Amino acid sequence: AESLEDKNVAKVHRCQLEKLKSQCDRLTEELTQNENENKKLKLKYQSLKDQLEEKEKHISNEEEHLRRMEEARLQLKDQLLCLETEQESILGVIGREIDAACKTFSRDSMEKLKVFSSSPDIHYDPHRWLAESKTKLQWLCEELKERENREKNLRHQLMLSRQQLRDLTQNKESELQCLFQQIERQELLLDEIHREKRAARWRRGNPVSEALCKGDLQWVSDSRPGGLWTPTSQPALHTELSRCHRWDIATDWTVTAAQTVLPPPPQAPFTTAAAAASVTAIAHHTTRAEVIHIKPLQGRSAGITATSPGT
Repeated sequence: AESLEDKNVAKVHRCQLEKLKSQCDRLTEELTQNENENKKLKLKYQSLKDQLEEKEKHISNEEEHLRRMEEARLQLKDQLLCLETEQESILGVIGREIDAACKTFSRDSMEKLKVFSSSPDIHYDPHRWLAESKTKLQWLCEELKERENREKNLRHQLMLSRQQLRDLTQNKESELQCLFQQIERQELLLDEIHREKRAARWRRGNPVSEALCKGDLQWVSDSRPGGLWTPTSQPALHTELSRCHRWDIATDWTVTAAQTVLPPPPQAPFTTAAAAASVTAIAHHTTRAEVIHIKPLQGRSAGITATSPGT
């Protein structure tokens, strides 16, 4: 009976031992699982810790960045205030310049200036100021285009006037050249007149020699010795002398007129107006002198006649 009890006790102990072993195995497995889970949790904790540290760094960086942004915002706010003040001053200067330009362009009509004049409260409204400034600038552009067109027309007229002036200058130079040529011809004419005057004075001082040279006296060379003329030849001699006297008067008149009209070369320059006046006066006096016209004698040769300026 004791052995049976021992066997039962041993059996019970074996069952308990097996249960303990199974429990031990289970606990071992649970421990292993728990250790694995702990390792995973540690890894997760470490990763979370790293993430947290990284986020803390990021937060600190963001705070620093936010602080810098706040400082930059304050600086930009101050700059914005300065820019607004500067903008107001610049817009005021631009507005005054535009108003001055409008006053300059609207001098002919003050009504235009009244239309574009701005009200005092327009500076507090940028939109109204901008619209009015745009209108003023458009009007100034139109006025500027109109003045440019007028300036182009005036420049074209100036070019035409200069061309006409050059043409007139060339014509005047041509006329001046013609006048100088006429003056040269008149000088030649005066020289011829002086020669004729000297010849006329010589003939007036020696009428018999003139009659002998011209052959205008009726000589009786065949029956009268000494070459004397007959009484019937004296009327012809008196007629010739009177004609020579009239020719001398006409020549003196022409020479005196020419000497009076022509200016002396050493004292003053000979201008175009003086040349024209000289030529006109000489032609006038010469024409008057030609009124005294000496007809040629009838007989063996012609008498002395007045010569026109053109011959």
